[in-house]
Amino acid sequence: MKNIEIGTEVTDINGEIYVIKERIGTGGFAIVYRAEKSNDKLDYAIKVAIGDDESILKSMKNEYEAAGKIRSLHSIEYFYFNEYGDNDFPCFIIMEYADGGTLESKYKERQNLGQPYTNDELKEIYMQLIEGMMEIGGSLVHRDIKLANILIKEGILKISDYGISKDADAETRSNSKTMKGYGSIQYYAPELLRNPNEHGLNNTKVDIYAMGIVFYELANLRYPYSPIEGRISDYRSMHLFAPVEVFRTEIDASLQEMILKMIARKTTERFNSWIEIRDFLAKQQLNKKTGNEFVENLVKDHAKRKQIEEAKKAEKNRLKAEHEEFFKLLKMEIEEQIYKPLLNVVRKYNDSILSDGMILQKMKYNMEEETISFKFVNKVQKEECEDRSIDFDFWLVHDTEDNRGKRKVIDNSIGLYNDYEDIPVSYHYYNKKILLWGTVRADCGAGISIAITESKEDPNYGDLMCVTKIKNDGSAKSYAISESDLRKYCRGNFRDIYYTIKFSDFDFECIEQLIKMNSVFQVNSFYEPTSIDLW
Repeated sequence: MKNIEIGTEVTDINGEIYVIKERIGTGGFAIVYRAEKSNDKLDYAIKVAIGDDESILKSMKNEYEAAGKIRSLHSIEYFYFNEYGDNDFPCFIIMEYADGGTLESKYKERQNLGQPYTNDELKEIYMQLIEGMMEIGGSLVHRDIKLANILIKEGILKISDYGISKDADAETRSNSKTMKGYGSIQYYAPELLRNPNEHGLNNTKVDIYAMGIVFYELANLRYPYSPIEGRISDYRSMHLFAPVEVFRTEIDASLQEMILKMIARKTTERFNSWIEIRDFLAKQQLNKKTGNEFVENLVKDHAKRKQIEEAKKAEKNRLKAEHEEFFKLLKMEIEEQIYKPLLNVVRKYNDSILSDGMILQKMKYNMEEETISFKFVNKVQKEECEDRSIDFDFWLVHDTEDNRGKRKVIDNSIGLYNDYEDIPVSYHYYNKKILLWGTVRADCGAGISIAITESKEDPNYGDLMCVTKIKNDGSAKSYAISESDLRKYCRGNFRDIYYTIKFSDFDFECIEQLIKMNSVFQVNSFYEPTSIDLW
């Protein structure tokens, strides 16, 4: 296999010779050269695949075939595709050469010089790109729109790199979850990030969002979200929840409105098509003076207020999502440490007696009420005995506010009030914040509590603790601590003159011991073991 490098001559399907002159770019899987065609001395770009990886070769072929469906002034033209091994050369594409480089390089030049685009310049750039996407969008969903994939030739903007594009047929215009390729995470639409395994919905609105990011960058010479640390999780959080940074004050309100609608998180709030965006932009008269400074200021204030509202909404959604994620992590801890081991006990027991002697009901969790619950039942084989059950109930714990001096209205028509709980509660066990609390109650009246406390060693999940409450009279039975009692005990650092309250690292044996204790309980003849140290 011959290498392609400076000085190499390659040919197209017609035998025309192209001489490699210089390297002009390098990507993750390809090198781009400027080449000169021998017969007319015109410049062309030649994109050469690095290696022979099947996915790279497939992407190159897809790019060539996709570009062949487009005829547009604002799209790079592709002329020839060389299959891997043809003419003893690696895979390469011959395409139109853009002498002005990339829009990304121009963007960075402006950044370095501190020379932002004017509103009129932005409108011209935007209109070219919108018209290009109108022509591309009839055939393809590009899926990798970014500054680096927009080239410049003689002042004309040209969209390139169709390696992961998809046909815009009836299926992809719908909400079909068929997107398998990766674009650039900085330009991912939120709906793609909500379905990371399938990469979301494969339609035009994905491109509209990405181009909206491009438009914002050009208008403000910065990325719309901050801060940026470069991790995928950071970008995911930004696209889904982060507020858009305020526009430069010089940016026309109509351009701000257009860009914000392009990068709206909800697809229903985004533009539906490139034609719709083109029509919106075409009717805008930028920098138009109303002749009334008061009105002009109102217009600017309206745009700013709208963006501030969007920022507040984004922050609210971010906090809600973080809270839900936190709840799911705690639920996972309960599931892994308690529910699944208990399910294993049930299955082994039932297998050994060849019947359903034990039942573990499905775990239920309520995101809105922040609760988790399930029930364990031991079916007693004797007719005179009832089944024995143990209830598991868990809930997220929140510190209460200081409501001293406040009163809650019960019935305002008759002036009836009820005093709030006046003393605030901080749910801590010594210096460790209690994140989740649960009760495990058996028919026999015995029970334990389960707590998840914050952990410096494992901040994502916390420490799972078993909490026992045993009478100071030699009894072996522990009691669960209810939600109301938890408030009382947190205020008193879990001290009680009648009971000993003990926190210990969770061990599933405490659940097994409670099952044992419950199994010796008989209706109307309660037996409480005192000679065995179950806890």
